Amino acid sequence: MNVATRLHVGIVGTGEMGGCNIELAVEACRLAASVGIDEATLARTLHTGSGQSYSLDLVAALGSAKQLLGSAGYFVHKDVAVASDVAAEIGVSLGTFAGPVTPVLQRTRPTTGMEGP
Repeated sequence: MNVATRLHVGIVGTGEMGGCNIELAVEACRLAASVGIDEATLARTLHTGSGQSYSLDLVAALGSAKQLLGSAGYFVHKDVAVASDVAAEIGVSLGTFAGPVTPVLQRTRPTTGMEGP
């Protein structure tokens, strides 16, 4: 799929919910690291089961969730902000994503002079 291809998945903001998957992977890695489990090893292990995700594959390839956020933090911030804003605008709850939204936006906020494409 080239960058000019668009995939319609629903109302405006629906596609951004996929960005929340990255944050779930980051949180899983943060928790694992806090108890001494290597993040890349966790990601490779989860890849073999039902926990498989592209986000965790990126953690495995990059070596840590911190590296993933360093590479994709701008996009995570954008996607989570849009999903949150659209949900609020149409009166839909984010469900289990509601709790981590503020910390995600704080952790992925672009620093001054660092802007996305």
